[in-house]
Amino acid sequence: GSDVENDEPTLTVIPQNPSVFIQKEAVLFANEVVMYDNVSFNILVANTGNVTLYNVLVEDPLTGFIQETTQLPPGESLNFTTSYIVQISDATAGQFKNEAFVNAKTFNGSLVEASSSVTLQVERC
Repeated sequence: GSDVENDEPTLTVIPQNPSVFIQKEAVLFANEVVMYDNVSFNILVANTGNVTLYNVLVEDPLTGFIQETTQLPPGESLNFTTSYIVQISDATAGQFKNEAFVNAKTFNGSLVEASSSVTLQVERC
């Protein structure tokens, strides 16, 4: 109840707010990378909502990274590392963009998704 004399149950509805966050960072030792450098990337994925997320799929198409996790409780996070070898086409363009994606579902099937990208400067040929 709501006070000492009231035995009637009080019902409080907590709204479900699913949310997912992703952050991608390049691990660099210089301002620019050069052709054939092996660049490492850290990917952080966090459940920033108040419900458990299921079938959490993290993808980085440029590096070919794919990871699926069965569930991610609220407030929990995952860390991943992947890498990419700088190509001739990147050096010709002077840069390349790398983007990572995450999508997940809630218990009732709602989809949440996010992305994060980083653009790296490449020493031109």
